Amino acid sequence: MITMNEPEYRNAVQPSMISANAEIPDSEDIEVDDSFFDDEIDVVRAEYASDSNEPTISFNNCQLYVNMVCIKKFPETDYVQFLINKTKKQLALLPCRGDERDAFLWRTINSKNGKRQPKYITAQIFSAMLFDYMCWDMHCRYSSCLN
Repeated sequence: MITMNEPEYRNAVQPSMISANAEIPDSEDIEVDDSFFDDEIDVVRAEYASDSNEPTISFNNCQLYVNMVCIKKFPETDYVQFLINKTKKQLALLPCRGDERDAFLWRTINSKNGKRQPKYITAQIFSAMLFDYMCWDMHCRYSSCLN
């Protein structure tokens, strides 16, 4: 089973700040425009960048999408069930058979090479329910790593 906690950026603390007086190391390879440092700037936290080796699920426009890493975690699985723990605000993907109740087909077969690949799943009611449980904004896109 793969579980997803509430996306970390929803719980993120204030980003680190660099003031205009920050020291920049001298280097021939770096050109710095002083106007860039007029005000405080945000430093992008590393966890905002996706690691292509981590299983990820994304939600946007009433669709959900799991990346290929998820598909590879369950190589013999074509269907999953989505389990929601409203108290812990967690979502889990549970591998299942296609004839089981509430099974979602979470992959497709590429017609050119015959390989399995992820697919977008349109799920308007599920998305509305999930966004409500997680207190998410329906107009935003959410993506989180699964473990």
